[in-house]
Amino acid sequence: MGNVVFKWRDQNYAVKEDAGIMRLISDVWKIAPLEKLANNQVEMPDLAAAYGLVLRYAGADVDDVEIFREFFKSETAEHAVNCCTGLMVLMMGPEALEEPATKKPVKKARKKTKKA
Repeated sequence: MGNVVFKWRDQNYAVKEDAGIMRLISDVWKIAPLEKLANNQVEMPDLAAAYGLVLRYAGADVDDVEIFREFFKSETAEHAVNCCTGLMVLMMGPEALEEPATKKPVKKARKKTKKA
């Protein structure tokens, strides 16, 4: 998977793939399941809690209330959307969000036809 980088207050925090990554993903999933993230159905307090969990794992000194309040500032309105995207990348891996053109096409198997 490699590193997934999360941004908080103009600073980047990298979540490295290590022995604890699955525990982190599991904890985030319990707060903000992938299905809800993908459909923008995660409640804002839960999104702040999940993002805070990830940021603290990566070394940031931040609490969930700070993140939650940041969502409501007009200049950072798209921050919540970016949080969702970052959490999905953490769960699925960066390659899951690649453009379809960069993925190898899957060849379909040909059906055998009977000759009469």
